Amino acid sequence: MRNKFVIIFIFLLAIFVVLWVRIQILGIRDTNENYFFNFYSIIPIFGAFVGWLVAARFGGLKSVLGRAISMLAAGLLAWGLGGFVWLWYNLVFQVPVPQPSLADYLFVGAYIFWAFGTIYLAKAAGIRFFPQETFAGKTILVVVPVLLVVLITVFYILLRTGSSSNLLSYVVFVPLLIYTGSILPLVLNLYGGKFFKATGLVVLGFFILYLAGTSFFYSVANNTYYNGHLSDLFFAAGFSVISTGIALFYPD
Repeated sequence: MRNKFVIIFIFLLAIFVVLWVRIQILGIRDTNENYFFNFYSIIPIFGAFVGWLVAARFGGLKSVLGRAISMLAAGLLAWGLGGFVWLWYNLVFQVPVPQPSLADYLFVGAYIFWAFGTIYLAKAAGIRFFPQETFAGKTILVVVPVLLVVLITVFYILLRTGSSSNLLSYVVFVPLLIYTGSILPLVLNLYGGKFFKATGLVVLGFFILYLAGTSFFYSVANNTYYNGHLSDLFFAAGFSVISTGIALFYPD
């Protein structure tokens, strides 16, 4: 079953790679074909579906690994839905996406789910965090999501008013690089056997998303972004790699 899922993710990515190459060769920047590229959001949505199938095989929310995969899947779904909101504004309404928009909050929601997913993976590896029943633990669970929402809102307001800087882009995405670079690799110690490839691909996928995010915000800040930009290809690739990694958790 998991091999079939992997083939599907590779096939979907190949489609968007071909479309991206076509966009670059033709040099088009503001056509329906550019907007069609945002249909790559189907990749994280399908990845979420696969993720919940995999999580169910591990007992769903009853197990730490099941909760970890469920959180990762929820993040994929949030981002995928955000992508279709973005597509709806551009392709159907044919108006600029308001900033911040529902899509933006879905995007930041995805990072919140992914953060908790990595924490659960780390817990499965035996890494201790603040216990949730303590005051510090409860505070972290409340403050971190709120802080992320406020941060992304401020960023988009600054971006819209032309007051943003390239440095602010890194302020948003460096934390993503930190926890994917420090927390997830530790999980490799636990899943060093048959889950080594699965976890490694998830780590790689998040690193690709880091490149995608910084590339996207850099291009927006410099007014060089267009639908079908290199950052969009990175997003499509990152989601394909993460989804493939999740699929490889599926038991034989």
